[in-house]
Amino acid sequence: MEKIRVLIADDHALVRESLARLLRQEEDMECVGEAEDGEAAIKLVEKLSPDIAIIDVAMPKIDGIEAAREIKKVSQSTRILVLSGYDYARYVLACLEVGVDGYVLKKNLPASGFVNAIRMVHNGESVFDQEATGKLFRRLGKSACQDKDSYSGLSNRELEILSSAAEGMSNKEIANKLCISESTVATHFVNIYRKLKVESRIEAVIHAIKGGLIAIDNLHMNKDSES
Repeated sequence: MEKIRVLIADDHALVRESLARLLRQEEDMECVGEAEDGEAAIKLVEKLSPDIAIIDVAMPKIDGIEAAREIKKVSQSTRILVLSGYDYARYVLACLEVGVDGYVLKKNLPASGFVNAIRMVHNGESVFDQEATGKLFRRLGKSACQDKDSYSGLSNRELEILSSAAEGMSNKEIANKLCISESTVATHFVNIYRKLKVESRIEAVIHAIKGGLIAIDNLHMNKDSES
């Protein structure tokens, strides 16, 4: 079995050791390197070209966001999963802008969820913590553009699907809610991505919120204020 090659970058030795130990328990994964700061992470990615780089946001020398930006330059095949202790909207948005493939919170992620997130990112999916993205969506909703003409082109059904995605629903949950098949939901997402010129579900949701197509106040989300 070809294993998923993972690099771990975190300035806390205990976190690195714990994650590496967790990966060793998985038959389809291996830890190929550890870095204690962003600068070392970039150098190791350039040398090792891992499948996945697990990056902390707050690291010495070069922070996780800038490290992710540079990693995308030195190894385009390496996918990046940010494992963070912070759910600030500005961090999530900054990570999205540099093209990370996932943003998950340490406090919300059990061991099983962590390894599943790695597998999902390795399979080409985007994995973003609902609590963190919820705060981002609410912030964007406050300054949403009301000129919807510049964001036109989505059907009512596609908007329904995007609104459901913004609430954190999976394709299966959306399908059940709208009484359609999962494959139909997937097809709608393909069309949505094409129309909005984006590559992921969260990018599509953010695009729709910015354009005022999704009313953030109508979404069934956690209303906690940002820290």
